[in-house]
Amino acid sequence: MASLWGAFVNYENQNNVHEENERLTLNLQAAINESALNLERAIAKEMAFENLKQKVEKLKEKFNFHSISHLDETYVKPENDGMETESETVDSEPNSDIPHAKIHPEEIYKEMETFFGDIDTSGEGVMLSGKEEGEEGGVPHSDQHNVMMERRAELNRDLADLNGRLENAEAYRKQLMQSSESWDSIKLKYEDNIKNLEMNIEKLQEEKGQLHKELHNKTNSAASKIAETRRQKLQQLEAQIGDMRSKIKEQSKMLKMKQQKEEQVCKLSQEIQLMKQQRVKMYKQLKEDNANFQKWRQAKNKEVMQLKAKERKHQAEMAKMERQSERQQTVLRRKAEEAAAANRRLKEALGRQKQAHDERNRKQETNEASGIGNRVRKLLSHDLDVAVSVEEVKRHKQRFLVDRKELTQHLQELRSQLDEALGPGASKRRTLNDSSSKDVESKEVEELRLEIKRYESDIELRTAQISDLQQKLLDVDQDEKTKTRFNSLHTMTEAKCGLRFLLNQAVEAK
Repeated sequence: MASLWGAFVNYENQNNVHEENERLTLNLQAAINESALNLERAIAKEMAFENLKQKVEKLKEKFNFHSISHLDETYVKPENDGMETESETVDSEPNSDIPHAKIHPEEIYKEMETFFGDIDTSGEGVMLSGKEEGEEGGVPHSDQHNVMMERRAELNRDLADLNGRLENAEAYRKQLMQSSESWDSIKLKYEDNIKNLEMNIEKLQEEKGQLHKELHNKTNSAASKIAETRRQKLQQLEAQIGDMRSKIKEQSKMLKMKQQKEEQVCKLSQEIQLMKQQRVKMYKQLKEDNANFQKWRQAKNKEVMQLKAKERKHQAEMAKMERQSERQQTVLRRKAEEAAAANRRLKEALGRQKQAHDERNRKQETNEASGIGNRVRKLLSHDLDVAVSVEEVKRHKQRFLVDRKELTQHLQELRSQLDEALGPGASKRRTLNDSSSKDVESKEVEELRLEIKRYESDIELRTAQISDLQQKLLDVDQDEKTKTRFNSLHTMTEAKCGLRFLLNQAVEAK
């Protein structure tokens, strides 16, 4: 009792674990589908935003606007009296040789709508259908299903990780570009300062050379005081030159740092571009996996429906076979009862025949007419019962032989079906199909084996009944009885009595 209770508890625990696994698998698949859908939307919107930025830059270059807000101020306020002045200002800019520089604002907005009209900002053009992804019907969770789910989950994780790294890289590049923009004005200022310093150094070098020359020419003259003043001025010039050179060096170092930052931004942009290409590649792989999963799931749904239809058909056939088998069992049971009754009657007839012969030998009623008639009628009546019973037993034996032949034919058909179900083609199909098809085929094989066992037991029963009836017929030995049946009739009186009795029995039977 304890072992049965333990087995029941283990069975319940296994069912609970299986149900929990099914629930978690469905939740995982729903999460993967939702993640893939959100990722597709995000990538689509990002691609649309990139295209939008490119279109805006093209428009800026085309119409020579430094900012789009200037265009908005020109068009949104048509009552502004300065609109024509601003338009004239734009037309009179140095880049007036551009063919589109003298276009009315309405035409500019039409051009913008033409540019922006082909951008899909909703991302619907690249999204997969989430409704179909979320509809998980009767597809069994096979090993192939789990492998595809793990592959899609891994791709989603890789894409999420790549998006995180790409976001960090873009944020860092944006920070570098912002600092680079602030460095641009400093760079221009430093370049102007360097040019000015270099020009001052050249002037000071010329003045220094002139002072050297004047100082050398007036060394032996009486104006030593003037020479000392020039010498001091020369020293000041040298100090200024050194100071200017140090400033040039520092500013050159700052410009070099700016160049390094630009190179870093360029390298980071290349890395970001590579990551975007990798993301697009992974995104295409994810779309392909989703499409393959959809095809696989549709095929499996179709296969499951076919298996269910096949199972329903098989169940209907099995129910029909069971009804036929029940009717056949009823008929065979009735025949067996009739055969048993015939066998019993044969035994009773043989017993009465033996008893009549013993009584005849014992009484020897040969002289009395009434005694002769009774003796002959009784003897022939017992012989007639034995003959009828023997014929009835033979008929039942023939029926049993026909039934055994039919059962044997049905048994051969069932064995052929079992061999076909267990053949090489069936094993190949079992390796290709999933667990549900294996369960259906194993159930069908088990039912065939049970049906085969039932037919074998019926055939054994019929064989035993036929053997029993055959043995009874051999015991009766009707041929020998036919030879000795009328040997007990010695006189014409006995023969007449016997003939009259048989005629009356024939009339009653007819």
